[in-house]
This record gives sequence, structure tokens and C-alpha cells, in this order.
Amino acid sequence: MIFESKQLTFFSAALCVASNIVPSMLSAEEDVTSLADPLPAYVVVATRTPVSLDRVSPSVSFIGEDEIEFWQDRSLVDSISRIPGVATWSNGTPGSLTSLSIRGSESNHTSFFLDGRRLNPGFGNQYDLESLAVQNLASVQVQSGASSVNYGASGIGGAVALQSKSTLGGDGLSGDVSLEVGANAYRNGSVSALYSEDNWGFSIGASQLKTDNERENDDFERESLQGRFDYELFDDFTFELVGQYSDAEKGAAGVITNPKLEDRQWTTNWLLSPGVRYATDVITMHLFYSRSESRIDNDIEDFFGSIYQTENKVGSDEVNLQVDYTFSDDALFTFGAVYRNDHAENPNLNSYSSFVPVLPYENRFEQTGLWSQIQWQLSSSLEVRAGLRYDRYSDYDSSVNGNVEAIYHFTEDSSVFVKVATSYSPPSALDLAFDEDQALVDDGLGGEMLVANTTILNPEESVSYELGFEQELLDDQLKLAVVFFRNEIDELITYESLVDVNDPFDFFDDDYGSDTLNVEEATTEGVELSIDYAATDKVDLGLSYTYLTATNDSEDQRLAYRPRHQLQLSATFRPVENLSFGLSALGQFDRERGQYLQPNLDVEDYFVVNLVSEWTINEEWSLFARVGNLLDEDYASVFGYPALGRAGYIGARFEF
Repeated sequence: MIFESKQLTFFSAALCVASNIVPSMLSAEEDVTSLADPLPAYVVVATRTPVSLDRVSPSVSFIGEDEIEFWQDRSLVDSISRIPGVATWSNGTPGSLTSLSIRGSESNHTSFFLDGRRLNPGFGNQYDLESLAVQNLASVQVQSGASSVNYGASGIGGAVALQSKSTLGGDGLSGDVSLEVGANAYRNGSVSALYSEDNWGFSIGASQLKTDNERENDDFERESLQGRFDYELFDDFTFELVGQYSDAEKGAAGVITNPKLEDRQWTTNWLLSPGVRYATDVITMHLFYSRSESRIDNDIEDFFGSIYQTENKVGSDEVNLQVDYTFSDDALFTFGAVYRNDHAENPNLNSYSSFVPVLPYENRFEQTGLWSQIQWQLSSSLEVRAGLRYDRYSDYDSSVNGNVEAIYHFTEDSSVFVKVATSYSPPSALDLAFDEDQALVDDGLGGEMLVANTTILNPEESVSYELGFEQELLDDQLKLAVVFFRNEIDELITYESLVDVNDPFDFFDDDYGSDTLNVEEATTEGVELSIDYAATDKVDLGLSYTYLTATNDSEDQRLAYRPRHQLQLSATFRPVENLSFGLSALGQFDRERGQYLQPNLDVEDYFVVNLVSEWTINEEWSLFARVGNLLDEDYASVFGYPALGRAGYIGARFEF
């Protein structure tokens, strides 16, 4: 292929350049950014308005671009896996379906945003985390816990806000080009550029990753592009354009006991969003339109050895308005409105076999939402925030949600916060489509076709409680945070299959299909503990521990794959100014497989260690390397889908 030829030429050229400059490493000494340096001045995920870090609770996590680069993150999964209370598990190797649980919630309980725009969650209301690269991001910000007042749908678990690199107010052009190769025929190339002047600027990041992984038919390839353009039309008024595109192909190897050598999946996501922003000292207005699409195509080998093609697609249009009004030095009022129109299509829900009747599905969903929020600094020590939201839907009941949060600072180094909130997650297109009610309707050609009827499902709802404490000690060398949380989820949606997937002849019965119901309740509760310690000017240490109980109360069973204990460790070491090392470790302990497979069966514990390093050669060049699964742990985060063993990678970066 022409593309692969160009790619290999690029890789070879970069490696040759890197090999020529390696001898100069011994004489070069340039500063390496320390992870102990002060974080950027503010976050937006907590309130959808800029808030300084000392004003947010420990339920808010911030990962800056320096940290993303230091730990050599290659996808969003790599970044958010370091956050306390966030658990991920994957159907195998990089590129496989990855599930996300924040404080025990479901994957479809968390929403994702790029510069305020909702990323398309697709047919199952679960964003494809492995498809999103982290090039051109200034930060990844996570709000753990209820977030529906500010972010609407899928807010039970939390919200993830991705922020592009700032484009205005700079001077000239900067960027970098990097190349990385490693085990399992791994190749990754990326480029990013930022150009900024006083009244206009753009930032862009692109990457291509390709790897064979370890099993047959387990290869993965991803191309990603993300960019932003800003132009100040006149004082206080700015035009903006945000775009994102990813295209991925993955071999679906299946469980190790029953490998699939023909199954493959193609995933495409894109977003394009123009907007305008008006900002003065008193009022800020942000208005944008966003168009996004998520599409998944599959080749599946059915029970009879035939290749069966399936696809699903969701197109989404969104108009969003946010107005912030500062009516005193101590109070900020925010008003927001949103309209969404989603168009979901699946030509055949019966994806088990090419020999069963076709069951097409198509539907449009509309949503209108209004929300308001007040932030009030009652004194130098106490700040109160409160919000209310109303959403109206075309296909299920409306929803009203609210929250109240207070943060009290005893001193500059210690604070306590409390929050009570309600939240919701509406049914996905998948939930509405997979229902036992089916009917024959006129196909417009003189015949009939079988279609699925949508039943009125209610949004999943929750009431959550949080209590947290932060303390800095030893002249800010030691930072301690503790959060206690409880989340009571009602109307939990459950899926009941009417087909025995182990019996191919059951597909020919009259009751093939499925049923989706609001019947369950769940409770998740626990504690998050985080400790960061700047031991010396060369060594930083970090520890996070989460204790979690997550139970399906209706069935009196634990929710699948939620670890009772999760441990995250990190250590960074800078022996000299231009050399750095980092060790990170993740352990998940005491998990169960859940009711949809074999109830109450334990899943193996695992503890995985990763190593990263970087050598800054001069102002332009640097070499970096990493080892994944350093101890060669034999484990599977999802039963039957083994993860990679020990694997090494090395790369070079040129900055301009």
C-alpha cells in the first residue's frame, strides 16, 4: 500500500536521524520539567467555568500535558487509569473494547467532552476510549461523581473534559514530531503544531498507531486527528472551530478458549463544531453548534462458518448556549440551554447469524435541556455552589436534577467539602432497540418487514453523597486527600436475552430477540485515599487506594469487574537535569464476573508495573523509552481475554 510505504519511509528516516545524534547525548544537559511543578491555574470540569485548583474538591482530577508526555500516554485510557476511583478493564490488548467505571458506576454513566462539545457515545452510549489519542490536549480533567446538572445525560458516574491547547496570545510557531517502535511490530508516529498570534491561532495534532499485538487476528491500527482554530473578530468577540477525527481497525480475536480468526471491527468517530464566544469582565457567552458521528462496522463469523456483516451508526446534532454573569465580586450565576437530535441506525439487530430474519432499527431522539448554577463565595473560607437542571426527551420520561456543594477552608493548607446531588443516565439506542416487542409493518414495497418497537424506558437515576478532606503538610511537600462517597442508583436498566447463544437452532424459534427493562437498583459506596509526597527535589512519590462496594441490590450480587480494592502507585526520579525515570503500578483485587456469565465466580487479581524514561539531548531532540508490564504479569482484566506480556518501546522526538 502507498500509505504503508510512506509510513515506513518516515519511520526509517526518523530512526536514522536519531541514531546520528545519540553520541551527542553524553555532553547535553537541558532541563526536564518536573511533575512537582505547579499545575495550571484553573480547571473547567467542576462547574463549566474557570475555577482555580485550590477551589475544587478532591473529586476533581487534573492531568496536564506535561504529565501526559512524561508517562507516555497513547490513548485516553492510559491517562484516566491513574485517577483514584477510576477502574478500567479491557477485552484484551490495546485497541480492544475498554469499559470504564467511576466509583462503581456503569460505562454508559460517564460523558466525554472536547472543549465543551459532547463526544458521540455511539449506539450503546459508551465512548470508544481506545480510539481517542491525546495529541493536542492541554489537559484531561475528570469530575468523579454526579455531574448531570452541568453536563446532562450520562452523569451518574461523572464527566471527562478534554481541553485543547490554547491558541490565542502566543507568538509564532511551535510543535513536535515523534516516532516510536517496539514489540509486536508496534509503530507509532505523531505530529503536533501550534501557531499563535495576538488575535488568531490554531493547534493541531495527528497520529498513527499500528501494532500486531500477541495473538492471531489481534492487530490494531488507529489514525487520529484533533484541531482547534480561534480568531478574535473584534474586542471581546471570538470565533472558534473545533474538530476531531479517529479511524480504527481491530482484529477481534475473541476469548482465548474459542479464538475468532475472521472477526474484525472498524470504528470511525468524528466531530466538527463552530462556535462564538463573547467575554467581558461581567458577562461571558458561549454558543456553538456541533455535528458528530459514530459508526461501527463488524465482520462476524457465525455458527455456520459464514461471514456476517453488521453495522450501527449514530449521528448527532447539538446546539449549546452558556451564559456566565458576575453580579458581584463574590458571586457568579450561570445559565445554560441545550438541544440535541440523535439519529440511530442499525440495519439488523439480529447479529448472531446470517440465517435469521433481518430486524432493522432506526429512530430519532430529541432532547431539550435548561440548567442554572450559582457559585457564591460567602466568606474568605466558605464557598457554596448549587444548581438545577430540567431535561425533556422525545422517547422517555423527563428528568429534573439538582446539586448542592460547600467547600470550607480551615487554613490555606486544609479544607473540607460536602456534596449532595442527583443525576441520571437516559436509555441508549441499544437499550431502546433491544426489546422483545416486535411487529410486522409495511415495507413500502408491497410486503412486510419485522421491526422493533421501542418501549418507554425511564432514565436511570441516582442520589449521591460525598464528603472529602484535603491537607498539605511539611511545607507543602506532602498532600493528602480523602473522599467518602455513596451512590444510590434507581431504575437500573437490565438486558435479558431470549436467545440461547450456545444453541444455534434457538435462533429459529419464535421468541428470538431480547427485553430491556427498568427493574433494578444498585448501591456503590467507598473511600478514595490519595497521597503525593515530594521526597526530595529529585524524587516524587504517589499513592492512591480505593475501597469500593458495588452491589446490584435487586439480585443481591456484586456488579461485574468492580475491584473491591484498587491500588495505584507512582514514583518519578530525576538523577540529573536532562534524565528522568518513572515507575507506575496498578493493582485490582477481589473482583467477580457478574450475573451475565457465571454468577459469583471470582476474577484473578493482578498487579502491573510500567516503566518510562526520557533523555533530553538538547533543545530540539529527546529520546524516550518505556516497558509495559515490567514484571511480565500473566493476567486478564476481563476473563478469557489475556493482556500483553512484557513489551518494550523506544522513540525519538524533535521539537521546533
